[in-house]
Amino acid sequence: MSQVQRESREIQQTFQRQQDLNSRWRHGLERGKLDSRRLWKPFAGDPGYYKRRDVVSRPSLAVGLLLDVSGSMSGYMAVVEQTAAVFFQGLRGISGVNFAAWCYTGQLAQVTLTRLCDRELPRLCLAGVDKGGDTPSGAAIAAAKLLLERMPEKRKLLIHFTDGRPDSAAHVLSAVRACCDA
Repeated sequence: MSQVQRESREIQQTFQRQQDLNSRWRHGLERGKLDSRRLWKPFAGDPGYYKRRDVVSRPSLAVGLLLDVSGSMSGYMAVVEQTAAVFFQGLRGISGVNFAAWCYTGQLAQVTLTRLCDRELPRLCLAGVDKGGDTPSGAAIAAAKLLLERMPEKRKLLIHFTDGRPDSAAHVLSAVRACCDA
């Protein structure tokens, strides 16, 4: 985890900016931060020369990280594990962001999806992951879509980490279209 602290902070800052976008300033209040644009108001007998930042809406985002651990990724396992650690460290404490990570391997129409972490699993678990096999990316994307749909957040984001060598490009296209239509 210490190897990925810088990257984790970058991920965290990126997703925390979402919270800033969902807030706004309220002006003309009797309490709060001094509003330099309304400093004339006390001379007019108006006490509304303060401002306050209010949250308009809380972020509601489910992020799924899907990691390819097939045979073609065998030389990249250290990068796969670091990627999982970066997202886990960066997203686990952000309010309004639900996060889950899975890795996958299998055969063309059969996929083995392994949960690495989510809200119920407070630690990143990389031990005991099946590695090798084929790359059923289409089936993995479809399965991850179903798992993301179970999360209560309104918006969903699926990040797919792979070397780009799926067993079937047609299955991947079909799964991506299903994700976009949802």
